[in-house]
Amino acid sequence: MIRAVPVVIIVLLLVTSCHKLESGVVVQRWVEPEQDIMMFMPISTGKSTILVPYWVHDDTDYCVRIHGTDADGEERTETYYLDPAQFDTMTVGRMLCVKGLCDEDPNEEINRK
Repeated sequence: MIRAVPVVIIVLLLVTSCHKLESGVVVQRWVEPEQDIMMFMPISTGKSTILVPYWVHDDTDYCVRIHGTDADGEERTETYYLDPAQFDTMTVGRMLCVKGLCDEDPNEEINRK
Protein backbone atom coordinates (compact mmCIF):
# COMPACT_ATOMS: atom_id res chain seq x y z
CA MET A 1 0.00 0.00 0.00
CA ILE A 2 2.85 2.40 0.79
CA ARG A 3 4.28 1.99 -2.75
CA ALA A 4 0.95 3.01 -4.29
CA VAL A 5 0.92 6.43 -2.58
CA PRO A 6 3.69 8.00 -4.75
CA VAL A 7 2.04 6.64 -7.91
CA VAL A 8 -1.32 8.17 -6.92
CA ILE A 9 0.34 11.53 -6.20
CA ILE A 10 2.15 11.52 -9.57
CA VAL A 11 -1.07 10.66 -11.44
CA LEU A 12 -2.97 13.47 -9.65
CA LEU A 13 -0.23 15.97 -10.54
CA LEU A 14 -0.31 14.94 -14.19
CA VAL A 15 -4.10 15.14 -14.40
CA THR A 16 -4.32 18.57 -12.76
CA SER A 17 -1.43 20.11 -14.71
CA CYS A 18 -2.87 19.38 -18.17
CA HIS A 19 -5.63 21.99 -18.09
CA LYS A 20 -3.76 25.10 -19.25
CA LEU A 21 -5.19 27.84 -21.41
CA GLU A 22 -4.84 27.43 -25.14
CA SER A 23 -6.17 30.83 -26.18
CA GLY A 24 -8.15 33.64 -24.62
CA VAL A 25 -8.94 37.31 -24.20
CA VAL A 26 -7.21 39.72 -21.82
CA VAL A 27 -9.86 40.71 -19.27
CA GLN A 28 -7.68 42.62 -16.80
CA ARG A 29 -4.15 44.04 -16.55
CA TRP A 30 -2.36 45.56 -13.57
CA VAL A 31 1.04 46.35 -12.09
CA GLU A 32 1.99 45.11 -8.62
CA PRO A 33 4.53 47.61 -7.25
CA GLU A 34 7.93 46.68 -5.84
CA GLN A 35 7.82 45.98 -2.10
CA ASP A 36 9.86 44.68 0.82
CA ILE A 37 8.09 42.23 3.11
CA MET A 38 9.18 41.16 6.58
CA MET A 39 8.76 37.43 7.12
CA PHE A 40 9.36 35.39 10.25
CA MET A 41 11.16 32.06 10.31
CA PRO A 42 10.46 29.84 13.34
CA ILE A 43 13.57 28.27 14.86
CA SER A 44 13.19 25.69 17.61
CA THR A 45 15.72 25.74 20.44
CA GLY A 46 14.95 22.90 22.76
CA LYS A 47 11.57 23.56 24.36
CA SER A 48 10.96 27.02 22.92
CA THR A 49 10.53 28.48 19.45
CA ILE A 50 12.04 31.79 18.40
CA LEU A 51 10.70 33.81 15.48
CA VAL A 52 13.61 35.28 13.52
CA PRO A 53 12.67 38.17 11.20
CA TYR A 54 14.09 38.46 7.69
CA TRP A 55 13.29 40.64 4.67
CA VAL A 56 12.06 39.44 1.28
CA HIS A 57 12.22 41.78 -1.74
CA ASP A 58 9.47 41.41 -4.36
CA ASP A 59 10.22 43.16 -7.66
CA THR A 60 7.58 44.92 -9.72
CA ASP A 61 5.20 42.42 -11.33
CA TYR A 62 3.35 43.02 -14.61
CA CYS A 63 0.19 40.89 -14.60
CA VAL A 64 -2.63 40.08 -17.00
CA ARG A 65 -5.71 37.95 -16.38
CA ILE A 66 -6.80 35.94 -19.42
CA HIS A 67 -10.19 34.27 -19.87
CA GLY A 68 -10.34 31.56 -22.50
CA THR A 69 -10.55 27.86 -23.23
CA ASP A 70 -8.19 25.00 -22.48
CA ALA A 71 -7.34 22.01 -24.69
CA ASP A 72 -10.55 20.25 -23.54
CA GLY A 73 -12.71 23.22 -24.53
CA GLU A 74 -13.50 24.21 -20.94
CA GLU A 75 -13.56 27.88 -19.97
CA ARG A 76 -10.82 29.03 -17.58
CA THR A 77 -9.37 32.26 -16.23
CA GLU A 78 -5.65 32.39 -15.44
CA THR A 79 -3.15 35.03 -14.39
CA TYR A 80 0.17 35.43 -16.22
CA TYR A 81 3.22 37.45 -15.17
CA LEU A 82 4.86 39.21 -18.12
CA ASP A 83 8.02 41.17 -18.71
CA PRO A 84 7.56 44.95 -19.12
CA ALA A 85 7.90 44.86 -22.93
CA GLN A 86 5.12 42.27 -23.29
CA PHE A 87 2.95 44.08 -20.76
CA ASP A 88 3.15 47.34 -22.73
CA THR A 89 1.64 45.63 -25.79
CA MET A 90 -1.30 44.12 -23.86
CA THR A 91 -4.68 45.81 -23.91
CA VAL A 92 -7.93 44.65 -22.34
CA GLY A 93 -9.97 42.79 -24.96
CA ARG A 94 -6.96 41.58 -26.97
CA MET A 95 -7.13 37.97 -28.21
CA LEU A 96 -4.06 35.89 -27.30
CA CYS A 97 -2.61 32.48 -27.97
CA VAL A 98 -0.41 30.78 -25.36
CA LYS A 99 2.96 29.87 -26.91
CA GLY A 100 3.26 26.32 -28.17
CA LEU A 101 -0.46 25.58 -28.17
CA CYS A 102 -1.75 27.47 -31.24
CA ASP A 103 -0.63 28.01 -34.81
CA GLU A 104 -1.17 31.76 -34.66
CA ASP A 105 0.89 34.83 -35.37
CA PRO A 106 4.01 34.73 -33.12
CA ASN A 107 3.40 38.37 -32.20
CA GLU A 108 0.24 37.35 -30.34
CA GLU A 109 1.84 34.67 -28.17
CA ILE A 110 2.88 34.84 -24.55
CA ASN A 111 5.27 32.52 -22.77
CA ARG A 112 3.88 30.38 -19.99
CA LYS A 113 5.76 30.97 -16.72
